[in-house]
Amino acid sequence: MLAALHKLVELPMGTLSAGEMLVHLAKVIKTRRDDSVGVCVERAQASSCSGEHLTAELRTRIKQLEEEKDQVEGDQRDVINDLTKANGQLNVFVTKLRDRVRARDVELTCKADELDAMRAQLAEKDAKSGEREASTDQETVVSLTAQNAQLEKDIAALREEAHSRDANLCSKDVLITILEKKCFEKEDAMIRAVKERDAARAKNNNFDKSQAKIARITTELVKYKTSSERYKEEAEKSNELVKKYNNDGKACPNLHALLLSTGHRARRICALTSSPAFLNSFLNSMAQRRSCTWTTFLCGSRSACTGSTPCPPIRTRNGAQR
Repeated sequence: MLAALHKLVELPMGTLSAGEMLVHLAKVIKTRRDDSVGVCVERAQASSCSGEHLTAELRTRIKQLEEEKDQVEGDQRDVINDLTKANGQLNVFVTKLRDRVRARDVELTCKADELDAMRAQLAEKDAKSGEREASTDQETVVSLTAQNAQLEKDIAALREEAHSRDANLCSKDVLITILEKKCFEKEDAMIRAVKERDAARAKNNNFDKSQAKIARITTELVKYKTSSERYKEEAEKSNELVKKYNNDGKACPNLHALLLSTGHRARRICALTSSPAFLNSFLNSMAQRRSCTWTTFLCGSRSACTGSTPCPPIRTRNGAQR
């Protein structure tokens, strides 16, 4: 409809809106009415003129103006009809639009109510969740505090136990050192006894006394061997416990070094006394005489000495043979 009105008033398409078009049409109609009034005035003036040469022109002009007037009135009626029709369509559209707006307002109101209800539920759930989290956090803090206190007590007890074991290991290390010193002294005494035995065998006197002395030294050597093995086992057990409770020995480097030195000394003592062949050779060399009897060795065997077997070499601390 708006396009037809633009075409009717000879304007480019889209120049005026509907309201502007109504104002423009009112101006056009008023202008044409003014033109019609001017025609009537000219007609009156023409009738008053006496010249016949103007009559034909005036009639022609009047006829043209009447035709234009009829055309304008027809256009005006068409415009009025078009505007009435457009107004009716616009009213229908506005009515439908208002109905849709009302329906949308009702829908938005319902959605707003639902949203308020959901917000209320969410706030209630948030409150319950906050209370539950606060209770859970409090219980967790209490539980962790109790566990931390218990762990601190356990750590303190383990530290005390580690210190006591450290002191015990130090005392055992001192004892092992003493035993090692005594073992070397007994070794020297055994070497001296062997020398005395050789001298007594050469002189063929006082052999029984030397044999008793060597037997006593051998018994003491076995006893020191047993003590060193027992202290070695205790040191290894203490080392394992200390490694277990003190981060594999790294928490007490002095204790770890002490255990390493203790194990080395225990191995030296065991290397000295753990060879049955060495002890049997030693006892066999002690029993080699013409009038010797059956001798029970540490390995459990019994053998008769004939004196034909030469004495085995004796090893000293540095590995040299005598």
